[in-house]
Amino acid sequence: MVKKVSKKGKMVARIAAIAALFQTGCASMPVAHKDKQSVQVTAEQVAVQNMTTEEEEHFRKFFADYAKKSPTAQKVLTELYQQNASVALFDKEPDENNIFDAGLSNEDEVGLNRRMEELGVPLGNTFFHEAEHVLHLKQAHTNGINAASFKSLDDVYVYCTIMEGLAERKAKMVCVEYDYGPWFSEAAKERAEAVFNERIKTTCRDFEERLAYEKAAVILANSETNTLPNQRYFERNPNWDEIISIMSRGEVRHLDVVPQPTLPFLHLCILKELEKNPNAMSLDEFDLSCALAHRSVLQQNEADIRETISDVLMQTYAACENTGTPLQQDTLYSFLYLIGWPTAAQQALIDREEKTFDEVRAENLAAIPIPELLDGAVNLIQSEDVQAYQIYETRYYGKMFYFEKQILCPAPQTQTRNRVHTR
Repeated sequence: MVKKVSKKGKMVARIAAIAALFQTGCASMPVAHKDKQSVQVTAEQVAVQNMTTEEEEHFRKFFADYAKKSPTAQKVLTELYQQNASVALFDKEPDENNIFDAGLSNEDEVGLNRRMEELGVPLGNTFFHEAEHVLHLKQAHTNGINAASFKSLDDVYVYCTIMEGLAERKAKMVCVEYDYGPWFSEAAKERAEAVFNERIKTTCRDFEERLAYEKAAVILANSETNTLPNQRYFERNPNWDEIISIMSRGEVRHLDVVPQPTLPFLHLCILKELEKNPNAMSLDEFDLSCALAHRSVLQQNEADIRETISDVLMQTYAACENTGTPLQQDTLYSFLYLIGWPTAAQQALIDREEKTFDEVRAENLAAIPIPELLDGAVNLIQSEDVQAYQIYETRYYGKMFYFEKQILCPAPQTQTRNRVHTR
């Protein structure tokens, strides 16, 4: 569970976020179930570890309190017991973008950050969010489903978003029942379904949090490559209704929408598809269901489109400069123009703190039509001067922008004349 605890500079966060999407992480292994129990688990039966005596006492009271007031909480605690899962605490500080991991769980363990309550993150919501992760991960892995089941980063992203949606849904059900009583169970379900659907769309989160969740999908795609005993593999366009029914233990049976990616994540999904099929000529050859489903919405974010293109070009420019070989003058000017770099007069305004770099860049980019900006980026990156650097990381950027234009730019409207029939 990722929490944003404060904000930093927008440009720095976005540039750092693009680079962060290329990092990797780790995977989890399955464990055996306890025999199913018909009786409900007590607070003392929930396994805990890595806690002081005071912490364990705090959690025992917490378990008992929630189990008494919320039938869903009691069910979750019983399922954890049946699964032989434990609750453990860890210590981790917010990262460089002030993104805070309140919980990190696998199918064996509900992991909670000791600093959670200190930073104002509620224990009840976080615990049952993480507990649901433990339960649906076990269910997925028992049925042969993990990140290795999917062929595209786009599908792994849907899989990860489903997990977050289910976790937020379960936490909402528990918290509504806890606050208003078990007789509010039906209302709790309605609230939980609304929370689930909103979370699946992803736009309920701010930019940095969305990037953090997308980074988690990249980590899972790169790390969870282990083969399960009954491993399942899904072709393009998996049956998400079947998958979500399995993971939710039958509580959710339909996925009405797929998540909306951020523009940096769209870059990465296209790059991953190009790595698999570098000779692709059409979007039909790619699995980009999330971007295509939200194409019209993405096209409306014109300022963000321009800024994200500029960010990638800055990254490319920096990679060329780092080789130690200077760019040709015309190529340098093209980079500066398409990045939206300040003129001398604008730089003077920035130096006097009358304007910021981001404000000046946005003004300069707004003067360039998006199709022209994308075409210019393609021509620049595919130019002989830039290609001569042979920078591995940017080898597909030209084709990436080519396909992005097809997604982010509305198709030109063709006007047809009315035919007049004469006798």
